[in-house]
Amino acid sequence: MAAVPARYLTVVGLERAHSFHTTRAVLTAVIGLGVTWLPFVTRRRGPFLP
Repeated sequence: MAAVPARYLTVVGLERAHSFHTTRAVLTAVIGLGVTWLPFVTRRRGPFLP
């Protein structure tokens, strides 16, 4: 339940801190989440995704 407000605050923070537009802030947050998620999955399941 806390994930939704956390994502909203991440996007708003990127908009204000870096003067990004909403689309650019959302893309930055999604790419950052993917970069963080990918090593976790590869360590748990091996070098290839399912």
